[in-house]
Amino acid sequence: MDHRPFRVLGIHHVGLAPKAPSVTQHFLANILGLSAHEPETIESQRIRCTQVNSLSDVRDPQPLLEILEPTSVDSPISKFLSERKGGIHHLALEVDDIHSAVTYLRTKQVTFLSEAPSPGSHGTQVIFVHPKDAGGILVELVQRG
Repeated sequence: MDHRPFRVLGIHHVGLAPKAPSVTQHFLANILGLSAHEPETIESQRIRCTQVNSLSDVRDPQPLLEILEPTSVDSPISKFLSERKGGIHHLALEVDDIHSAVTYLRTKQVTFLSEAPSPGSHGTQVIFVHPKDAGGILVELVQRG
């Protein structure tokens, strides 16, 4: 078995790109009783992100749901919504060392949607694996700040 210079710590979040973000947020928060946190704009991804979970602190290592809204027409979420009309956008896995993960995965011919990790929500670093290398699933690697 290959030695990996990083560990996958678990699911960090599931990214949702609903066609009606306010309806999704209302359902999750008001109907199901989850906690919706203050939205955050992530300039590097051209999105507005609202994290939702069952606890009051988004730094808790519990998996989150992220409601994603485009902030520009050239956002990846805009493209997703025009092609698929909404739904689950990606699965984010938390890693302990994102730079080691990227270096290692490149030796395995895994391609990424960017050259290097970029700032994510709440002080994280993120990078997306090209869906063709994950069987059609968009996988995001996340390292907490």
